[in-house]
Amino acid sequence: MTRLPTALAVMALLASPLTAQERPAAILVLDGSGSMWGQIDGTAKITIAQDVIGGLMTTLPADLDLGLTVYGHRRKGDCADIETLVMPGPDTRGAITGAVNGIKPKGKTPMADAVVAAAKALRDHQDELLEANAKDVASVEGKKPDSFIDRLKLTPDRIEGMASA
Repeated sequence: MTRLPTALAVMALLASPLTAQERPAAILVLDGSGSMWGQIDGTAKITIAQDVIGGLMTTLPADLDLGLTVYGHRRKGDCADIETLVMPGPDTRGAITGAVNGIKPKGKTPMADAVVAAAKALRDHQDELLEANAKDVASVEGKKPDSFIDRLKLTPDRIEGMASA
């Protein structure tokens, strides 16, 4: 299934390793709130997200340390219902797939807080994130307005700001 619901946020924080021992890392952030029972073309958004993430597990680079943060999946009416179910690490795809397939949407949609939780979990990979971001920004410089490019640029202060928001 190629449809990606807007409620599914995949943090594209893939980075090139700086040394042979460092690995790129990313955390998928999944909306597990009650709104995921809404439908797109007759299919529940949670089902679409589960299908998309299942496919994603087979296409992401094997050397990517991958994690999963979910929000709104445990308690109705609780905007603090955010949980990192799988910390970024090697060989986590099976755990992520199992966790995603086990989500039964329930609660509210605290997306901003979920992104903060994911940013905190990625603090240890700041150098790799900054390097990857610099490459991504360089690839669009001259092709997009400067004001747009400025918003794409990560700095240590911006990363810390996201993590401590």
